[in-house]
Amino acid sequence: MSSPEDINIFEDIQILCRDFRRKWKKGNQPRIEDYVGRLDEAARQTLFQNLLHVELEFRRRQNETASS
Repeated sequence: MSSPEDINIFEDIQILCRDFRRKWKKGNQPRIEDYVGRLDEAARQTLFQNLLHVELEFRRRQNETASS
């Protein structure tokens, strides 16, 4: 069973991912690094993975080659 803290972290991740996606849709290229520091260390890996997925998808749509 999830604790209220887990639910809050999930909501925070969702909010940040929506903001990140919205900026990509507007033609900006937000930096993942600017987002991961907004959450505590326990949530950063999950947030990073989600943001990376969003960024890679937008880059693919723009026919960009992803690099590390």
